[in-house]
Amino acid sequence: MFEHHRKTIDNLNKAFEGNDDYLAFIVNGSVARGDAGEGSDVDYYLVIDDDAFRALLESHGIGHEANECCVPPCQEANGFLTSRAFLREIRDRGSEIARWSFLGAQVVFARDSAIDELVRQIPCYPEKERRGKMESYYSQMFYHMSFFEFAFYSRNKYLMYETATKLIHAAGRLILADNRMLCPNRKRFFAELQKAPDRPDGVCDAMLAFLDTPTIEAGWALANLVQNHKPYPLPPEGVKERIIRDSVLNWYHNTY
Repeated sequence: MFEHHRKTIDNLNKAFEGNDDYLAFIVNGSVARGDAGEGSDVDYYLVIDDDAFRALLESHGIGHEANECCVPPCQEANGFLTSRAFLREIRDRGSEIARWSFLGAQVVFARDSAIDELVRQIPCYPEKERRGKMESYYSQMFYHMSFFEFAFYSRNKYLMYETATKLIHAAGRLILADNRMLCPNRKRFFAELQKAPDRPDGVCDAMLAFLDTPTIEAGWALANLVQNHKPYPLPPEGVKERIIRDSVLNWYHNTY
């Protein structure tokens, strides 16, 4: 951690700890994970009372900033208000990105010792969802590849790039799920994928090559590279039926 980030956190701690409405101050993001750049913002959560948080959630007022606490070259300190109940919601049924946002999170202070344990429990891969997600992402690769072929032959440039990125996303999510790694935000997607210990050799290069030269050959080179890496779990109802479930009926089934 850079010294100016440490001093910024100290300033935030002094500002927040004196306010009894704040039950905990949690630093997250790149500074907490240890991959921040010199000019990275400081991200944080402030835990408040459950009832107060529900009222703010309804009024769309959970954003928070304290830029006056920043020590240059850090320019911004941005956070969100949350509550113990909402932290439990993230732990129990949060999206992967919501869980990932707590990866490496540091509880600077907490008036309730249970918050420390709760924060540690959040960034865990949801094991009960893993196989279903892998079946879906495997199927989505071929679904998006079929649309890419249509777009390529019909010269629909928008559809080409949209389906190319969706194919890459599905392949990456499949690999992350296989490694029990949470899907991060878009900014960190490739960086996290490159950390996956069990991934097809050259898969990230194949993804970038597909974006640089979006051709049918490059798309199938990527899809086949992933498909041939190992026997990933297949949907028992078949790829076509899973695609229908995940695309046509995703609003009904609330799938991935």
